[in-house]
Amino acid sequence: MMNINEKPKIKLKYYRELKGMSQKELAKKVKTTQGYISEIEKNIKSPTIRMLYHISEALEICPCMLLQCIIEYRKEIECEDITNGSKN
Repeated sequence: MMNINEKPKIKLKYYRELKGMSQKELAKKVKTTQGYISEIEKNIKSPTIRMLYHISEALEICPCMLLQCIIEYRKEIECEDITNGSKN
């Protein structure tokens, strides 16, 4: 379970590697730098919605697949709130 103060990661590295694509190749497809892709994967930077869209197109996946862990994280928080008697 994630810490409530922890920033949820997108599943970029997983899908990039699944496609057999390097950070440099992905960066070129989405017109950014390899360093920026690395920072997203390391959870240092958060991509914009527009960048998420471009990344998902380059990886040929639905943008929601990149965000799946964020959706799961939100469910964990809601469950935590319920078990602690908090209202969301």
